[in-house]
Amino acid sequence: MTAAASTETLTPSEMVLIHGDQFAKKAMLGEKLLITDMKVSTSELVAAMITAAILANEKRGLVRLTLKKEKALFGLSSRESLKIAPAGTGNGVWPADTTEAGILSAVGGSEKSVSDAIIAFIGDRAPNPEHDYLSRVKSTLANKGFLTREDKKVLGLKVSVVYHASDEQRTRIAAQGVGDAAALFSEVKSRPEIATRLTKEIGSGLADRTRSDDSGPDLG
Repeated sequence: MTAAASTETLTPSEMVLIHGDQFAKKAMLGEKLLITDMKVSTSELVAAMITAAILANEKRGLVRLTLKKEKALFGLSSRESLKIAPAGTGNGVWPADTTEAGILSAVGGSEKSVSDAIIAFIGDRAPNPEHDYLSRVKSTLANKGFLTREDKKVLGLKVSVVYHASDEQRTRIAAQGVGDAAALFSEVKSRPEIATRLTKEIGSGLADRTRSDDSGPDLG
């Protein structure tokens, strides 16, 4: 029986967000990390967070990852796809609104490609789904007490939301460490085909959910 994760602890994907400098390259115009002044590549950070969530579910025996060959070009060629399938009962294993729980829900009860699972997880197309996703995770961390949410107002109207960690929250975060997340990435190195395909399919899923400002309404 798999033990349930507590809202008192960070999930692997949340660890990646907090310690993003260990999982994504520095970038001048990237995502500013929550406990340092460093900025990292937004796309790499998001991909690493979702990767950690998928691998954490696999490690707990909740999903199964399998490389499969699929026909392409009307059967004239084949391509490799990474499939994700349910492999256990995940109800209550992860706190609600975490990436780990969302991935499990997106997988549902049947096998699908990882890219399709990411599409289902992200939801509607948007101009910047990566930013929207990061905002969702930060909101969850604020609800769990790891971050403080602050509304920025102009003339009394809320124009944005920012998140920061108090000294007490930083101490709480530091006590969690990053070992669980780092271990997942270390372990997957022994399966380079899985690791490479996982990165590609997560990128493909996110690209599918990205709508340009002039592309019109999202019709599916």
